[in-house]
Amino acid sequence: FVIDHANMAAFGDSAVLARGLWQLAEAFENGRPQALAPNGAGNYMLDYGMLWAQSLASYYQRTGDTALVGQLYPALGSLLGYLAGYTNPTSGLLDIPYGDWSQTSLIDWAASTDRYGQSTAVNALYYRTLLDAAGLADALGDTAQAAAWRLQAAQVKAAANTRLYLPASGAYVATIYGGQARPATPHAQAWALANDLVPPSEQGRVADKLVSMISPDPATPNVEIYGMFWVLEGLGRAGRIAEANAIIRRYYGYMLDRGATTWWELFNSNR
Repeated sequence: FVIDHANMAAFGDSAVLARGLWQLAEAFENGRPQALAPNGAGNYMLDYGMLWAQSLASYYQRTGDTALVGQLYPALGSLLGYLAGYTNPTSGLLDIPYGDWSQTSLIDWAASTDRYGQSTAVNALYYRTLLDAAGLADALGDTAQAAAWRLQAAQVKAAANTRLYLPASGAYVATIYGGQARPATPHAQAWALANDLVPPSEQGRVADKLVSMISPDPATPNVEIYGMFWVLEGLGRAGRIAEANAIIRRYYGYMLDRGATTWWELFNSNR
């Protein structure tokens, strides 16, 4: 998902993405998304499954290829049906049981508290995924399903902003787990901004919180390279381009200074 954005900027190719969309869809197990394909290796990260759906929407927006969308549409419906099984009946939010990241959600290597429970990051992804799925349903003429997914998305957004957002501090908690809210993280703010979960009136405050929470020292990062995509996307959507550029210079400049010739898995992968 992330590297395809680089592909779009550098090459504009869609064929590789189409192949990956097929491979992942074929690896779904009754809607349960294998995170890797064609060999799943026992990884079932829900966020990767949702990024598959968002990638399908991106592919359609770029190509207008309703044929491929139609072929993969049953897999999309199965995925969303599987995800809905995690809905907390009280809040209406996805509520992920505690477990290893390979069975819950990765979010980012530095996001250990954002992977389970009623996570802001996971539910922000879910909100965007429902909207993207609704757009694909419209493209195929399935207007009833599109309306149902949009209604569900609106309910998730309302619940997230009621239960996970702290107006007094202008920040989203990482998650609610076992009835307890876990403290705000940069991932919660970034994923909420990047997926348009934040009401317009609160975007500036959440962006301020995100910038303040990013470690000033790239030698001790609290967001890793993968997660930095959503940090930069979130700041971009909030119009905070100067702050985003400063983070790029600080973090990626640090990595280049350490001898990187391509993106590493972690900012300190050479240790």
